Amino acid sequence: TDNYTLVIHDAAKIVNMNKGSAVNLTVPPESSVAFTIGSQVLVNNYGAGQVTIVAGSGVTLRSDGSKLKIASQYSAATLVKIGTDEWMVFGNLEA
Repeated sequence: TDNYTLVIHDAAKIVNMNKGSAVNLTVPPESSVAFTIGSQVLVNNYGAGQVTIVAGSGVTLRSDGSKLKIASQYSAATLVKIGTDEWMVFGNLEA
């Protein structure tokens, strides 16, 4: 999997990021993809490359300590939409 931007069909599913080098997963703005509030997406760092969760234009990502990198291979994060362009990110994360 190369860099990836979430699509509406990712809601309530697992997105497996499988690459040997660093890769980004982008959370798009409401104007591009209208996830409902409460939508959840699981992101699995399946490959050896570290996954960074990136905010699309106008999107706010909230996480403990602003950590947005999935810590290691086979670790995961959960994204939950809590506002129009606002998401919580939690899981096995690092700065």
